[in-house]
Amino acid sequence: MKLTALLLSLISFLVPVQAQTNANPSLPQILTFVAPAYPRLASDSRIMGTTVTRIRIGKDGKVIEVNVVRAHHVFAKYVLSALKQWTFAPSEQESEFEVICRFEFVDEDVCVDDDSKPITPETVVSANLPTEVVIRTTLKCIVVNETTSDPVVR
Repeated sequence: MKLTALLLSLISFLVPVQAQTNANPSLPQILTFVAPAYPRLASDSRIMGTTVTRIRIGKDGKVIEVNVVRAHHVFAKYVLSALKQWTFAPSEQESEFEVICRFEFVDEDVCVDDDSKPITPETVVSANLPTEVVIRTTLKCIVVNETTSDPVVR
């Protein structure tokens, strides 16, 4: 009796998992990737954040619909603009999945007095396509002028 109850509870657990697995076929192959820009307002204000966006791809590989699920307002339009430009390999069925974009600051010491290393802000993009994009940028360096005590942004 206990074994039957255990088997029934196990089957009721496995059936939904199997249905979820079959409902999500492999993700489409991306052909054109456009990375979202790190918004200047976010960079200047030192805002980091993560966006979650739902994207729907047609059989022809073109983006049909893009909707923000969760995002800081400063990042939303940049993510929407970039994802609308993505294209995918044609397939036999439409696809729908979430894309996570993380906007982060690089934790590096980019402020140096050494003339051999230029002090320039950089933005680097890495991705696990088509579901994850990471946009990292450096902070602007603020150095105090020793003679006048005025801040100098580099």
